Formats: sequence, structure tokens, C-alpha cells
Amino acid sequence: MQHERIARTIREHENLLQLEQGCLVHKDLALWNVLGEPNRIAAFIDFDDAISGDPLDDLSLLACFHDCAFIDRAVAGYTSVRPLSAQYRRRMWLHLLRNMIVKAVIRVGSGYFGRDGGLFLIGPGDNGQSLRQQTEHRIETALKGLQTNSEFSTL
Repeated sequence: MQHERIARTIREHENLLQLEQGCLVHKDLALWNVLGEPNRIAAFIDFDDAISGDPLDDLSLLACFHDCAFIDRAVAGYTSVRPLSAQYRRRMWLHLLRNMIVKAVIRVGSGYFGRDGGLFLIGPGDNGQSLRQQTEHRIETALKGLQTNSEFSTL
């Protein structure tokens, strides 16, 4: 079963969650919480979910909604300030898998998969089933990425 495969893969990679020291993690990093101009970030807002943790958790939250080109730019921006560890891709895939599972639970519990294009997560002309397919696809992509340490080009 799929949930057993996911649980087994997470257990196999749980050592990636061991950090020597955490840093400030926003935990709601989305474009509506970033102020600035097209080529410059001026500020981040809405820190009510912030924790001490892994910076790749924030980058993985961006990967819940954006494609590989966007994520590559975000990673490049991050690495222009601070280097990433050798295991950064697997850590990011693990965080993406966890974050997408949480998002799937919220989406099921809130009935999003039965909604129409009027919901902010569903584009015009789409419906809840397209959001369900996107959610399932992103979970599967994160699972495969974690297992194979693949590049983010699969997003």
C-alpha cells in the first residue's frame, strides 16, 4: 500500500532531520508573505508559525506550489547568503513530502477536492479533482526525489 511505502521511506531517511543547530524557519513562506519588488525582497511578514528548524523546510514549502525554475531561483538566492549541506536535496525532498502530506490532510478535511474553480487553490476552469491530482502528484514526486536524490527538475 502507498502509505506503507511512504512511512518506510520516511523511516529510512529520518536521520536527515538531525541538525546540529536550527535557524529561524518561517513555516508559512508564500509569496503573499514576501514584500518587495520583482528583483528585490524587502521583508517577510506573518511569522506566527515560525519555529527553530531546518531552512530547507521553508524552501520545501515553496516547492508545494511552484515549479523547478522557481525553486532553483530560491535555492540560488539562499546559497548566495549561506551554503547548503551535502544532503540538502534529500532533506528538501523529505520536508516537501511531509508538508504535502499535511496539505493533503487539510485539503481532504476542508473538502477542497470537491470544490470548483472559485477556491483560491484551484485555477479558473479547474475543479477539486485537478487539485487532488496535483496534490497526489507532488507527494509522489517528493517520495521519488527522496528515494533517488534527484534534482528539482522533476517538480
